[in-house]
Amino acid sequence: MNIKKIMTTISLMLCSIDALSAETFRVNLGELKVDNAAHKLPQTAILGNGWKTFDPSSNNELCTASHAGDFTFLPQTSAQTSGISFKDSSGEYPIFKTNIEGIGYVMGIRQQGTSRWYPVTGNNSPINGKEASSGLRLEARMLYVKTSAGSIEHKENESIQFQPVVVQCMGNLDWHNVVGEIQPIPTLVKWAQRTCEIKNANQNVNLGVHNLADIRALQVGQTFGYAQQSITIDCPSQLSVFYGIADNLHLANIDSNIIYLENNKEDPGFAVQIFESGNSTALRLGGDRSLSTSHLYSLVNTARSTQIITKTFDFKYIKTSNDVKATEGNAQVTVTLVYK
Repeated sequence: MNIKKIMTTISLMLCSIDALSAETFRVNLGELKVDNAAHKLPQTAILGNGWKTFDPSSNNELCTASHAGDFTFLPQTSAQTSGISFKDSSGEYPIFKTNIEGIGYVMGIRQQGTSRWYPVTGNNSPINGKEASSGLRLEARMLYVKTSAGSIEHKENESIQFQPVVVQCMGNLDWHNVVGEIQPIPTLVKWAQRTCEIKNANQNVNLGVHNLADIRALQVGQTFGYAQQSITIDCPSQLSVFYGIADNLHLANIDSNIIYLENNKEDPGFAVQIFESGNSTALRLGGDRSLSTSHLYSLVNTARSTQIITKTFDFKYIKTSNDVKATEGNAQVTVTLVYK
């Protein structure tokens, strides 16, 4: 008899709660653009355009009662915290994780018509509603925050997922519904093309002045003069970077290993070669307008960490003819980075 009575009570309780429908307030934080600058931001920095506030409509009362009275409401979420927080003038907000490593978010709520924002923490205490209210209409605001100290994990074609916030109303009122939900919808990430930053893009190389008689005594194909120059490149993570070189003054000069002087039509009898430092084989030209993939050289594979690379090149003159003339001339070399 006692067992039957207990089971009857449970059945009535389940039926009663199920009869109170849950209202949903959907919010959309919007597309997030992740570019090179975003990857370099420090941990807890704001991503995107800052706070976005969502105002409820008349249909977004999360709780409603048949008459006005005093009540409290409790926001709850199963979102996983990142262990770090974001602070502003309204308080301290735990940063929740998303499904993309490096991207987190925070959320605040307040009852419409009030001024104080309450951070959603996952461990909130009940919040007092406005006096003599018959419903709960909440404003919400959200913010993207960077959770990683380094680069943001790149996940192409994957949307950012958020956890809903369930709001429970409590008080001695004749409730029509006591449970509501703030539901952030998934948002897209717009990944900007990731590239390396060249710290010293334009440089001059001086191969010096040489005695004409000494050059004429050399064999065709022998080199003379020497200069060295380096470029420094800051590359983000998860990139395979190659480079090609081009004769900028003679764009049709492809596949050779000679960079001609600007006055090459006068047949000066010498030109320029470029080498990777310490390597005796001259680099071949792949061009920079329509790159020849057969003349690309590996620069770096950054894997999961950013890298700053210093690449050093050796420059030499090469004798191209027995008829060497006393002349001055410039050559221009373009180094083009290629990402794979």
